[in-house]
Amino acid sequence: MSALSPRDQIAALLLLLALLALVAVITRRLAGAITQQSTNVLVRCREGHTFTTRWLPYATVTAMRLRARYDYCPVGRHWSLITQVQ
Repeated sequence: MSALSPRDQIAALLLLLALLALVAVITRRLAGAITQQSTNVLVRCREGHTFTTRWLPYATVTAMRLRARYDYCPVGRHWSLITQVQ
C-alpha cells in the first residue's frame, strides 16, 4: 500500500470537511423540525410542583404509554417523574 501524495491528502481532507458540513446541515434541519412539533405544556412533578416544559409528543414509547417522563423540576430543584396537567 502506497502513501498518499500531499495533493491526495488535501483532497481527502476537503472531502471529509464537506461531509461533516453536510451532516451538520442535515442535523440542524431535523432538530428544527422536531422543535416545531414540541409544545410548551403545563406539567406536575410527584411533589405537586407545577411548571411548563417542552413536551415532544412521540419522543419515547415509554412516555407515550405511561404519559409521564423523568425530568428536572425547576420549582423544587429536584429530579422527578412528571406528568401533564389535564
